[in-house]
Amino acid sequence: MASPVSRFVAVVAKKNKSPLIRRRFASSARHDDAEEAAKWEKITYLGIGVCTLLAAYNLSTGPDGFFEKKKHSDDHH
Repeated sequence: MASPVSRFVAVVAKKNKSPLIRRRFASSARHDDAEEAAKWEKITYLGIGVCTLLAAYNLSTGPDGFFEKKKHSDDHH
């Protein structure tokens, strides 16, 4: 699946034959799109795992007392 940028460049390249439009992007010159998609899929799954572990750790530690009301010396209640 082509990205919106590459589709735009392809449309403009058909209309305009300048060498600037036909240049290759740095990522497409070295990597295949399938390899790039597989890499980001792995990164996404790793991020989901890290966020899940961090959330489980934060929930397991219990409240830290941040939301407790502070006692004021002038409070007469």
